[in-house]
Amino acid sequence: GAAGAARCSEHGNTFSEPVDGIVARVAAPRPHLGESRLSHGVSAKLSQDLWLHVFDFAVVRYQVASLRGASVTLWGPRGALRALVGHAHRVFGAAFFPEGGRLLTWGEDSYAVVWDTHTGEALRLLHHRGRVDCANVLPGGDRVITCNSHHMCTVWRVATGVALVQMASSYAKDIQVFPSGRHVLLLESGHRASVWDVRTGLRRCVCQAHTQEIMAARVFPD
Repeated sequence: GAAGAARCSEHGNTFSEPVDGIVARVAAPRPHLGESRLSHGVSAKLSQDLWLHVFDFAVVRYQVASLRGASVTLWGPRGALRALVGHAHRVFGAAFFPEGGRLLTWGEDSYAVVWDTHTGEALRLLHHRGRVDCANVLPGGDRVITCNSHHMCTVWRVATGVALVQMASSYAKDIQVFPSGRHVLLLESGHRASVWDVRTGLRRCVCQAHTQEIMAARVFPD
């Protein structure tokens, strides 16, 4: 591959986008026997302001969301599908819904946006006080959770845009969702992570075994 290219898998379809004259490539992983037909996908940071998110939602069809500044672009095996236009400032992240037909994006402009990936239409705008630092989609696709720069995490009902639960935490830089959909793991500032109940908004436990900053975390499927 070209210099500076990133690869998420050794096998599968390859998507490319020029990055300052360099072609960045991400290979979408092909499913294996016994794996679920639905996947949250994988992500790769290709440069300071470009992320690629790879999602496999129908075994033979792949989709990629690339984030660059305020620009969000959806990609398929044959190239760019469409641009998602609406964010005013830098987009920090994206997450596909379980069925693959919707995409959640969030960023510096204080909005989290739910998009229709087939039409490019913004289905729901979720406004926050301050920038939206991290977000994720809860199982079932009817709710999302976001955390803003004012240390407030909110669970939203996508269909109505109504805030269901709010959780006051310290600065959160990542959200991992438990398979049951009832709890989330917030990766907070410093060396702390905490588990929260998204139905009650209560903190269930705090993980402080690390002595230095936690860089990443994942929840086991079971």
